[in-house]
Amino acid sequence: MASLAESLLQQITAAQASSGGGALAADGAAALNGLAAAIPAIITALGRNAESKDGAAALHDAIAKDHDGSVIDNLDTYVQNPDLDDGDGILKHALGGQRDSVQAGLSQSTGLDMNTVAKLLQFAAPLVLGMLAKQQQQKNLSADDLSGLLNEERKAEAQENPDLMDMLSGMLDQNKDGGIMDDLQGMAGKLFGKKKDQ
Repeated sequence: MASLAESLLQQITAAQASSGGGALAADGAAALNGLAAAIPAIITALGRNAESKDGAAALHDAIAKDHDGSVIDNLDTYVQNPDLDDGDGILKHALGGQRDSVQAGLSQSTGLDMNTVAKLLQFAAPLVLGMLAKQQQQKNLSADDLSGLLNEERKAEAQENPDLMDMLSGMLDQNKDGGIMDDLQGMAGKLFGKKKDQ
């Protein structure tokens, strides 16, 4: 069974093909390779936030309030006109002060320039939350269930891409003490709102 990241990437690839490439047309295969790293990066950041009960509750509530999953149902349209502003707002909360270092790490690992990586993360962030909204609705996930789902996704990605996931874990551990929960705890009350709420 494909991971959520793999499933989302497959859906994006299909949407690109049916829409002539959309916003990523100029970058082609390189953009898809970048998304293959960007999507797990966002899932990892969300999963780390959701390790605490407060973080999981904040993410669960934000998804229920602001993300209905319709972006996944309308991928062809989104690929043509992605909401990079919404993605930017999500990343501010998901990655916090580590955003630049994560972008630099992804740039080094993918060979893409920093601007392209930044745009790919902005492109992917609303899709990741839309995908989680679908899971939350279809499976009636509680906050604890959502945290567990994200943890399973991170484990699956660690098996598939150990070097990438090791790099991401290091980047997201802000004070380099190996414990990311306290680094992200302060964000719990303001996670992942849409731009209008920021």
